[in-house]
Amino acid sequence: MALNKADRLRFGTAGMPMAAKGSDTNAGIEYVRKIGLDAMELEFVHSVFLKEEKAKAAGDTARKNDIYLTAHAPYFVNLNAAEKEKAEASKKRIIDSARALNFAGGYSCTFHPGYYLKDNPRTVFDRIRLQFRDIMRILGDEGINDVWIRPETT
Repeated sequence: MALNKADRLRFGTAGMPMAAKGSDTNAGIEYVRKIGLDAMELEFVHSVFLKEEKAKAAGDTARKNDIYLTAHAPYFVNLNAAEKEKAEASKKRIIDSARALNFAGGYSCTFHPGYYLKDNPRTVFDRIRLQFRDIMRILGDEGINDVWIRPETT
């Protein structure tokens, strides 16, 4: 969903409102509109639960209700992991979050990039930056260019 200067400041929930009737994303989006909000973050706290078909349906519901969708990638991300498998799994979680959000027509995906562990902060920054560039390349190769990938500090 491309933003333009005519867009206004929007307020929404981080994840599904607990008071929403039903447990699916569409019910959450409809409830957000019902209570007068106009945005909702898809919280992929433990896993990316929206697959393509349901993400597209959520996007349709969001557009019908004028709700902006954003996402938060799972918390199990550490792009500074010493183990290559953990770093690759972390990249996959971010990429899968961006894919789901893209299917839903959303625009902003945030994530916690990693931990210092016992490493020098500059080394950590450089390592995470390289992983981040790889994520952006993969998403670009897939044509996912409208989703903003946003690192967030803890």
